Amino acid sequence: MRAQVKAGWMGWGAAALLAVLLLSGAAAHAQAKADEADIAGVLGALEAPAAVEMPVLRRDGDGFIHFLAAPESGRFILPDSGQKSDDPAARALAFMEGHAGAFGVPSPKLAFEARVQERPTGTVVRLSQTYAGLPVLGAQAVIRLDADGQVRMVLNDVLGDASTLDNDPDSLTPLLTPEEAVAAAKRAEAGVTGGDEALLSPQPDPELVIFAPAVYSLSGDPVLAYRVVFGGVNGMVLFINARNGELVFRHALSAAALAREIYDCNGGTDFLTAGVLARKEGDPPTGNTGVDNAYDYFGDTYKWYKDLLGRDSYDDKGSLLKAYVNVPVLNAYWYPGLEVMVFDNRLLTDDVLAHEFTHGVTDDVVNFTYFGFSGALAEMYSDWGGELVDLSNGRGNDSPEVRWFCGEDMQLKIPDSRGRERPDPVDDGLPGLRYMKDPTLFGDPDRLGSPLLANPYSMYDLGGVHINNGVGNKLVYLLTDGDTFNGETVRGLGEDVVGQLFYEALFNLSASADYYDLYFALGVAATDLGLSFEDRLNIAAAGRAVEIEPPELALLGLRNFRATPARDGDGNQSIALTWSNPPADTLAGITLVRSLGRYAMQPGDGVILPVTRGADAWLDTAVEPGIEYYYTVIADITGSFPQLAYAKARAGGNAPNVLSQPFGTDPLLGRFDPLDLAFSQLTFTPVGAADGPIAGDMPGVSYDNYEATCRRGVYSLPVPRADGQGGAIQLNFSDDNGTSFYFPNAPFPFFGKYYPAFTIAANGYISFQDVTYLSQLNFPSLAAHFAIPRISFLFNDFSPSMGGLGWARALSDRTVITFEDMPSWPPTMPTTTVGRSTVQVELFHSGMIRFTYLGLGATNAVVGLSDGRGVPRDPSLAFPAAGLLQSYAVPDLSALPLNPSRLSISPLQPVYAVVGDLVQFDVSVNKPAGLAGIPVLLGDWSRTGPAPFADRRNGTGTFSWRPAPEDRGVYTFRVTARLGGQEAYQDVMLYIGRAFDRPGAKNLAISSDTPFENPAQSRVVPMGRPLTASYEYTHPHLAFDPAYYGEGGSVLYWFRNGQVISELIGRTVVPPGAVRAGDRWWFGVVPVTVNGLAGDMVFSPTVTIAGFPVVTSVSPAFGLTIGGDRVTIRGERLGGAMAVTFGGVRGANLAVRSDNEIQVTTPLHPGGVVDIVVESMDGIGRAVGAFRFIGDATDLLREDVNKDGRVDAVDVQLVTGDVLKTGEAAKDGLATDVNGDGVVNALDIQMVVNRALLR
Repeated sequence: MRAQVKAGWMGWGAAALLAVLLLSGAAAHAQAKADEADIAGVLGALEAPAAVEMPVLRRDGDGFIHFLAAPESGRFILPDSGQKSDDPAARALAFMEGHAGAFGVPSPKLAFEARVQERPTGTVVRLSQTYAGLPVLGAQAVIRLDADGQVRMVLNDVLGDASTLDNDPDSLTPLLTPEEAVAAAKRAEAGVTGGDEALLSPQPDPELVIFAPAVYSLSGDPVLAYRVVFGGVNGMVLFINARNGELVFRHALSAAALAREIYDCNGGTDFLTAGVLARKEGDPPTGNTGVDNAYDYFGDTYKWYKDLLGRDSYDDKGSLLKAYVNVPVLNAYWYPGLEVMVFDNRLLTDDVLAHEFTHGVTDDVVNFTYFGFSGALAEMYSDWGGELVDLSNGRGNDSPEVRWFCGEDMQLKIPDSRGRERPDPVDDGLPGLRYMKDPTLFGDPDRLGSPLLANPYSMYDLGGVHINNGVGNKLVYLLTDGDTFNGETVRGLGEDVVGQLFYEALFNLSASADYYDLYFALGVAATDLGLSFEDRLNIAAAGRAVEIEPPELALLGLRNFRATPARDGDGNQSIALTWSNPPADTLAGITLVRSLGRYAMQPGDGVILPVTRGADAWLDTAVEPGIEYYYTVIADITGSFPQLAYAKARAGGNAPNVLSQPFGTDPLLGRFDPLDLAFSQLTFTPVGAADGPIAGDMPGVSYDNYEATCRRGVYSLPVPRADGQGGAIQLNFSDDNGTSFYFPNAPFPFFGKYYPAFTIAANGYISFQDVTYLSQLNFPSLAAHFAIPRISFLFNDFSPSMGGLGWARALSDRTVITFEDMPSWPPTMPTTTVGRSTVQVELFHSGMIRFTYLGLGATNAVVGLSDGRGVPRDPSLAFPAAGLLQSYAVPDLSALPLNPSRLSISPLQPVYAVVGDLVQFDVSVNKPAGLAGIPVLLGDWSRTGPAPFADRRNGTGTFSWRPAPEDRGVYTFRVTARLGGQEAYQDVMLYIGRAFDRPGAKNLAISSDTPFENPAQSRVVPMGRPLTASYEYTHPHLAFDPAYYGEGGSVLYWFRNGQVISELIGRTVVPPGAVRAGDRWWFGVVPVTVNGLAGDMVFSPTVTIAGFPVVTSVSPAFGLTIGGDRVTIRGERLGGAMAVTFGGVRGANLAVRSDNEIQVTTPLHPGGVVDIVVESMDGIGRAVGAFRFIGDATDLLREDVNKDGRVDAVDVQLVTGDVLKTGEAAKDGLATDVNGDGVVNALDIQMVVNRALLR
């Protein structure tokens, strides 16, 4: 069959890929509620006659415009209604309302309140959203106007769909009073912090607001909520649902100017009462170190903001700068309500004061919500301001050794405790609290995809505000000093430019902004500041380095860049370059650069080849055989950042084997050979030289860097489902879905990029972004396979709903995913026959990949590796007039050689070690047969100095190192092997810390909120109850150093009947609606430290859901032996009752009143205490000793006050309760007059006690 398609599969594949990408974009907006005519109207309002660039447009998941920016010389013209006013707020509002369907403001109850901020290049208008006059928390639209009042930029973070509020007439009617809301907030805050509710003092009179989860990228409908404020040092704001009292959101009140006033509190903790004015503007030094330092640091900070940024004090209005010093609270913070700063002298340094001052600036300009990514931006900006002031004022120690440490001059290291509840000093041997140059030194992420990233939606550290700011801190460092990181080389712009850039970008952000918004905001700021093309290119490189470039820019932007060796019929050699451009309406121009030895990072780094705007191919004929050429293609998309792609090829070489084969029928390309991989094993081994820095991504890695082999006659899977090392996690698949996981021990290298997480798709592939919702990318075809980086171990239309089993295991050296007897969707329905397949894929931490196949029943499938660069375009089709020979061929994976022909290194695993331990491991080279000689081994690492590695000169080597306390951190060791012109390398992650004992979890329990249950035991629980998970995090060194070994982003997985429920990952509660009779539920928790070290999964007890009735009360609880008494039984799930028996005798006249109440007539029965049993289809509910039959009144003991057939402590309590009543109330208790003397007193209590002792 392959002979029929020859080169055609490459040509059709390129066209198919374009269709896939275009359809993918449409699919993302298939359910959009935005008005497409309004979207077109916005773009049609662009006026840019001199621009060579197109506007930047980013839409949200519902199709509404999220970000819009005009090109450098353009603007969007206001509707006619807006042109009539000179008021910037009115003009901005006219633009939003004139295109309401594009921005998502259709409800008549939604409105805006405006705030105007003047900037050198125009005006910024902030429109804060309201609904029916109530503020919508965090919902803002930021509109930047030019000098003529026309629109330059819009960042739209508003509530776009208020239909749930509009359609519920009671939605704005609170059911809680303000006092009840305050009480609920106190309970919630005490529950979150573990504190004493009685010690909490929230402010009275909470205001009503609308909380819209979508504004913060959370799920759920908007609700009416009370905003309850807790003041003080660690002030918090809680939002309580005004209709049911639930906690819906929680963030910090604030982040924990030149007229100056410094107040000395002389050790008093209440700064407002203890503070005495010690020095004011113009006063000479006092000799009090704390007072004088605060005065000087205020001056440094004010001068930096004024001289560099033109800002007059924190509010740009010249307001008084007030500080209270010598307050022994182990903290330093900006108090927003009073607009003052409070300092413990031991924390008073120039960068700490500037950090807190900057919180005042960001509060004034944006007022970030102090939670999640917006809170992390607030902290990042304060570190930006604090460190740049520190580096510019000439005070303290700014030597290269401590440059970029925050708080390096503090007397005590006190982590900022807002949201973390960590007020204790730490001593970890490191200067400062954070390190902007390498945030991982303190366990903070340095890129958005880092495994150290905290869950931005968790309660821990308010969504990681003091952790995830490491991403932005690394960005500030890169742009200031320059460095090579994550495969990107960034040129330093200097302190002043970075100060101006981030300050200008601040005005483009909303209160709920995230890092993707920061990426766009920096692009607009760079344009407004007039930075050069090279500077903007450099900023984009820094954004990619820390991974804040939005992923859709990569999917639909510049992509699919390949360099392929080619030759014509006469033997003339060339290199064919092909790529896919961004949409034509966003592309300003294309620059293609050729270089030698390394990739060009900007046009001046190589030879510019003369391609035209819109070109998507170039045939480079000016090449010499045997020379390897590096190519960089740059797409200019001004208004955002330029995009770059890289490829390399050796002239005179052959096109690489793309290691991907279609089987059966491809929906776009027709028929191929049948699947022939049963009982075989494919291994993909990394080979070739490293082409990038240690510990960074390498953009030029291609298929040439993998060698594939095939072993036939394999009849067992390499890794069993369970063994002595542990067991597997069952994968919860439905048809066409996927489940996402983090790599447990270290990021996984694939085509030069390190991935911290992955998605296992039910359709037989592993991807590094979830595309299961895009049908064009989720069903097997070559076009879909090549569209994204993907490992297609058996990319097939599987149907897990018909059976089969999927499971995963995490071993020390690899991650394993297995499909057992997984059925494929049959070609026709109905059918009694489905093809079933068993396949296992092993992802070694070294980058090696292995597929093992047993029986295969699939027919249409794709198998192989995809670099995500699209289906290769054969040069003979890309340049039909050049007479080129066909370069690519369809691979035959089953015909791959058994033995490798290239040098490689055996897989190594990550190393976790403790300071002082000996870190030692051996390296072994795999030398192919026929390659003579002994390989040379070289070692290098990301730490300074030579790597402690020795070549044994026999094809092996040894790494041996005993780290000292100052060596704590994360490093990468790279070993390189060379022999006979071949080269191989492998990177090994080294995690060095105080101790790498893994965390654990104990006391796992599942509560069903049922009386008298033991949640720590496996048991049967009734249906209709929520299941709540709880556990206790443990670490052997937790008490010694909670800041380092405390709990971080632990992950909780719920299992139902053995399958992971992906929708409940990370949630502690299973809602009642998800619980069905007969289900077995348990959960597993993977404990994770603050620094990202994961422990083994620990499992809870198992609960089995029973649908049986539950009896909670019987009234009356006694009746005559002759029967005929009408008894009311209350409880749960009584609606299905079919019979009720009393002591085994069936009652009569059963009447179901509701699911919680039934009535029945008692039968004839001998006297005595009996059980009541309610029978239903789902089981029986038994109330033991719940009823007593009596012959006459003499059968009842007077001491049995509650008539339950027993005289016990309950009867004593009833009599005692009535004895304590006085006056008229005592008459209510005559039933407890046991001795019949007309008075309920101590004599009655004594009678009951005596009878109880007798019985």
